[in-house]
Amino acid sequence: MDNKYEHYIKSIDRRWKKEVKQATDKIFVLSPYITSRTADVILNNVKKTEICEIYTVFSVNNFISSSSSIHTIKRLYEKGFNLYHLEKLHAKIILIPNQFASIGSQNLTYNGVRNKEASIIITDSLKIQDILEELKKWFLQRSIITESMINEMEDNFIPLQDKFFELQQEAAALENSIWDNEYKRIQDF
Repeated sequence: MDNKYEHYIKSIDRRWKKEVKQATDKIFVLSPYITSRTADVILNNVKKTEICEIYTVFSVNNFISSSSSIHTIKRLYEKGFNLYHLEKLHAKIILIPNQFASIGSQNLTYNGVRNKEASIIITDSLKIQDILEELKKWFLQRSIITESMINEMEDNFIPLQDKFFELQQEAAALENSIWDNEYKRIQDF
């Protein structure tokens, strides 16, 4: 059996925590969405924050929908993590050169721990290096997330979030109605 590949058809957060804790070199974290609890549990195990580069999507939409947490981003910034915005990022990857790479569906979020997620783990150092070389092309497109950006977002997104939540409640009511109506149609059939 080749033990250089593993798969998780569940949350991978415990494995991330273990690998990050053992890392002595660079750590690359790519997650379009980041929220507390999971981010805190994983990233609080990084021995030196300056060796960790976090790539996410810094967007108003992500914060008003609570897909990402501006407060978590701010805490990570204050702890000294290197934070970058990567436009159109959808990949979820944690990579530690010569040690570990995971590629899958799970974001660094609380919902990611509860959702149906799938990830592949690679421990073959040559394959990990190949993945890193491909990622470096993406990293050329990064933008630094600054303290000013974080503060401006934090100060201004709440009114939009309130409107979003109202619309979200209307959408949920409509969806419930559609499913209720379908259930009734099935019962009448």
